[in-house]
Formats: sequence, C-alpha cells, structure tokens
Amino acid sequence: METAGDAPGDWESESPSLVESIVAIDVRDKRAMGCSIFSAADGMLKIANDIPMANENVAEEFLNYAQPTTILMSRRVPEAILTFVEKHVERSTQDLHLRLMPSSDFSHTFACEELSSHGSNGGCSFRSASPSGAEQQCMENNGRAMQRSGRDEPQCMKLVRCGSLIDLESVASLSCAGALLTELHRRRSLASSSSSPGIFDVRTVTMFNLADHVFVSEESLLSLQIINHESHPNSQAWSIDSSSSSEKENLSIYGLLHSLASTPQGRAHLRHMFLQPTSDLDIILDRQRTISLLLHPNNEEKSRRVGSILRKISNIIDGINPMVLTRVGDLIERVVNFDQAKSQQRYSVRPGVDDELDGLKRQYDGLDSFLTEVANHVAQDLPICARQYIRSCIFLPQLGFLTVVEQDHRQSGSSFDEECAGDGLWKKSFTDNDTAYYKNRHMTELDEQYGDIYSQISGKLR
Repeated sequence: METAGDAPGDWESESPSLVESIVAIDVRDKRAMGCSIFSAADGMLKIANDIPMANENVAEEFLNYAQPTTILMSRRVPEAILTFVEKHVERSTQDLHLRLMPSSDFSHTFACEELSSHGSNGGCSFRSASPSGAEQQCMENNGRAMQRSGRDEPQCMKLVRCGSLIDLESVASLSCAGALLTELHRRRSLASSSSSPGIFDVRTVTMFNLADHVFVSEESLLSLQIINHESHPNSQAWSIDSSSSSEKENLSIYGLLHSLASTPQGRAHLRHMFLQPTSDLDIILDRQRTISLLLHPNNEEKSRRVGSILRKISNIIDGINPMVLTRVGDLIERVVNFDQAKSQQRYSVRPGVDDELDGLKRQYDGLDSFLTEVANHVAQDLPICARQYIRSCIFLPQLGFLTVVEQDHRQSGSSFDEECAGDGLWKKSFTDNDTAYYKNRHMTELDEQYGDIYSQISGKLR
C-alpha cells in the first residue's frame, strides 16, 4: 500500500494501460459512503449516488462494480473498511494498488467547480446512466447550454446547470470525484511523451446507482463458474508468462464467450458485463433485441463479416489527439444549429456563418407576408367577376411562384378559364382537387427576380 506522500512506484513509470480503472472511496459522517470511478479506456467519470450506510458490504459492492487497478481511499474512512480493502488488495490476482490520500484531497467544493468548468468549456459531456427519451433530451440541452455559456457565465450559474446534470447532494461521491480529478492531474503531469495523448482526460461524466445492478460476490462468481482463474488442466497450455492464457477461463461462462470479443476493449466490456450484471429491465430487453437481430438467419453472414473486420481494426484512440478532436467539435457546434435541425428534420446552419445564406433565409422566411400582397395585386388586374377565384400566391421549390385559383365546377366550364386564361397570359401548371396553379406575368417576374430560393439555400448548405 502507498500513501500520498510516498515516492511513485515502478507502476507509475510504465505506460498507462487503456484498461486502467481508478476508483475513489470516501465516507462522510460515518454514515454515508460514496464512490467515483474513472476508466482510461473511454475517459468516462462515473459518480455514484451516495449509499446511506458505510460498511464492508457496500465497499465490496463498489469494488466489484469498478474492477479497479488503483484504489484511492480517504484517511477518514473507518478502520474496519480500510482493513477490508487492504485484504481485498492482498488476495487480488490482478495488479491492484491502494493509495491512502489526505481527507483534504476529497473536496466536494473542488469537484463541483471542476465539473462545472469541464462542462462549460466543452471538455466533456454529461450523460444519464439509464436515460429515458425526455430525460436524455433534457440533459443534452443543458449540456449544450453549459458549453455555449462559456467562461463568461458566473460560477453560480455554472453550478446551477451542473446540478441539473449530476446529483450535487451526493456529497461523499462528489468528494471522491474531486480526489479522482486531483489524481488525474497528477498522472497527466507524470505521463511521458510516449504515452497516448489525453489518456487521463475526462471526456464523459455520468451518474450510476448500485441499485441498478445485481451484487454478485467474488465467491459466487467462482462457485457459479462465471469467472474462473484456476490453472488449466492441459499441460500444453502452461506458460512461463503468468499473464498469458494458461488460466482455465475457457471452462467458465466468460471464457466461453471471451474468444468472440474481437478487440481488447470488447473483452474488457464483456468482462465488465459479467462482473456487473444489471437489473435494469430496459437494458436487458435492449440486449435481447440486439442478440435476436444478430442471430437472425438473414444476418448470419453479416455478423461473421463484422467480427472478421473488427479484428483487423487497430486501436484508434492511440492515433487521436483529443485537443484536435475537441476543436473540430467546437467548430461543428458553432456552424450547425442542432436544435433547429432536429425540429426541421434537415441540416441547419447558425446565423452569422454565411451572410449570403442568411439573406436567402430571410427572404424565404418573409415570403408568406410578401406573397399575400402579391395576391392582392394580381387580383386587381383581373375583371371584378374573376377576382373571387384568386386564393393566394405560393412558392414551390423547382416550380417557382404560382397563383392559386379556385376552380368553379357548378357550371359546365371553368368561369375563370373563360374570363382570364383564354388570352394565353395565364398558363395552368397543374391542378389538385378543386384548386388550379397558374403561371402569369407577375409570377414570371418573381421567378426572374428571386429565382428558386429554396434550391439556392439547399445548394449553399451542401
């Protein structure tokens, strides 16, 4: 076990692993236990809802859920819980490290300030653990509002927005998040130039609740042969390297499916699913639907091809510069109006990006009132008996400006055609039920003056 004041061990000088998981555990007022987890594989920071009890069982649940490589614990944690965690580290077959940190590093205030700053600067996104459609939409809107507000927004407003995305009342867990952010800052400062860029950057923040998961103890996992670490009975499978596949994983449930995972991240996620079985019915049903889709006879060949292709894809995280990706995302956010695009079901650009496009949009948006005036002007050029048939003027993409005329079927012929269209200046483009659409001198002039505004806008958007 290391303390915060100890010199860094050899494990810190090594290149950090993409599957590294750091967990922080704290106890407040000897009655509320909190936990936060950071996964280097995806840059996700998970903050737990506080558990209103503090004992070894809760600590074991958190450790089984996190499957950490590093455990950070506050010095104010009760002795019984600390002793339990130390024994857990001693009997672990993984390379597990425990660090005791000063209570001052577990700061609720520091965590709130850092998380609100992360969100407003666009450095990370906030996500619901098991979102409904409305809840996820609300979180996305609040998250984008935090990013648009920028650094000029008062800290109190940042905290208000942050509180709509995470539970600020989970003081113990937020204190753990503060300790994790401090540890990640330390790791970034110690990381060598050969390390993957941004490996210790927080990209996503989410809440989780132990109530959404089924607790399965380590003894149960071994007894039920869900996970098995016994030596392989086949001597040919023995290996000098203890970290190789000489363990009898293929005789466990996880071992049977292990070979089907095509990437290191996939195998880590598969193990995560076995060690953290969910009780969320929506997630279970979603997984069943996915499995049914992949096992459908029509998709059998496609599923095999997907697995074969995935095995050939290298880890793209190593080649991605998070700062460049963040700048690209910021540029997209400045150009694309996501809210309007979702409501209109088409691509939308924010005002101020292209002056010519803004002018075309203003013309298009003002067509309704303008065409009402044009319809009145067109009617004035017609005989009094024919004016009653003019409904309006409209604009249709690719067809241009048209005059809408009501057809009279009470007589044997169309009265409007006899009165006005017979001189050849009015040309019927098409009819729809009791309505006819005409081109005339006024509509032709508008076509020449404005052109096809909608197509011009679409062309600019491309």
